[in-house]
Amino acid sequence: ADKIVTAIEGFLASRADKIATATEGFLVSRADKIVVTAKGFSSPLGQI
Repeated sequence: ADKIVTAIEGFLASRADKIATATEGFLVSRADKIVVTAKGFSSPLGQI
């Protein structure tokens, strides 16, 4: 039973890590796009 519990915990941990990494990667790439888009906008004060 201990081995099964350990295996399940290991599986859940590795899966959670992958989801977290994927989410972080998505948010980072999205943030980069937003920053680039924002830089492209003209403001009354000129380029941001």
